[in-house]
Amino acid sequence: MDQGYDTENCLTFNLDLLDSTPGSDNPGDFFESVRTSISSIPGVRSVAYSKPGLPGAGWYADVKIPGHTDEEVTMPVYYVCEGWFETMGVTLLSGRDFNHTDTRRSPRVAIVNEAFVRELFAGENPIGRPVNEDDDTYHIVGICGNHKHHMRGDASPIIYFSYHQRRFGHVSFSVRSVLPPMSLIPAVRKAVADNNPDLPLEDLATHEQLLAENIVMERFFALLCGSLALLALLLSCIGIFGLMAYNVTRRTNEIGIRMALGATPFKVARPILGEAVVLAAIGLGVGLPIALALTRFIKSQLYGVSPTDPLTIICVCILLIAAAVLAAWIPARRAVRINPMEALRCE
Repeated sequence: MDQGYDTENCLTFNLDLLDSTPGSDNPGDFFESVRTSISSIPGVRSVAYSKPGLPGAGWYADVKIPGHTDEEVTMPVYYVCEGWFETMGVTLLSGRDFNHTDTRRSPRVAIVNEAFVRELFAGENPIGRPVNEDDDTYHIVGICGNHKHHMRGDASPIIYFSYHQRRFGHVSFSVRSVLPPMSLIPAVRKAVADNNPDLPLEDLATHEQLLAENIVMERFFALLCGSLALLALLLSCIGIFGLMAYNVTRRTNEIGIRMALGATPFKVARPILGEAVVLAAIGLGVGLPIALALTRFIKSQLYGVSPTDPLTIICVCILLIAAAVLAAWIPARRAVRINPMEALRCE
């Protein structure tokens, strides 16, 4: 799935300046020093930090737009340094990025995404328009492309503020490189230690690992449902195989007479396979309406596919009929190998 940002060759980790940590009185300068040190590592393309990192960690703000709505709108918020959009691969569509002149003493600025413009400005150009957050007024200076705050669902409105206009002692670093990201870990540790040897790197991982961890429950649920479905399919095949084998045994005499009269193997096997197809069709005729009626109970567990997706339903029907034919193939194969004289002796 396209998350709206680039996950390839990107290392991420958190730094947390405690009250006793040197430099915690001015975290912005300290993080900038760490950023400069990491940028000098061979193979590193760009470095940026934010609060929170990606995927989003549940930071939200209540935003009010003067002249558009009197109600506050709750949305995800990011505090990012200059160059963060480039490092993360989030496209800046119009306006400008944050820069070193955006400080606590300068007018407060914000960047919004496409979903923000579409839902709150009805597609109008919001550059220069004010937004209020936490009794502060910010002016929009840029518009960026959409990315997902969480992996589930569509992209939602997001607002970005300059980190240097509201500093935090805990940030998430993202290091974009041309090398495999895990190979940079020793150099990154040394770069951080050169600035503060007592500061540990927390939650060290690649963005691809973070995305995989973010959907571990969905993967487990899909594996569990898939395993149960395969078990049900196997039991169905065993049942059809047993029924067809019993019918072949019961009709041994009939099959022997037909083959003695010149019936070809295909004509002997066709009724057996046809019976399996009829049984599968009857099962689909009964089960499919019930399944469609129950889809509302599993709708919340699906992503990227409708509970009544025609392609999925057609593929499942073909799979079930193919499984029934396969289960009946062994009894049918046994039937065409019956010796007519032995079959007549069974009578």
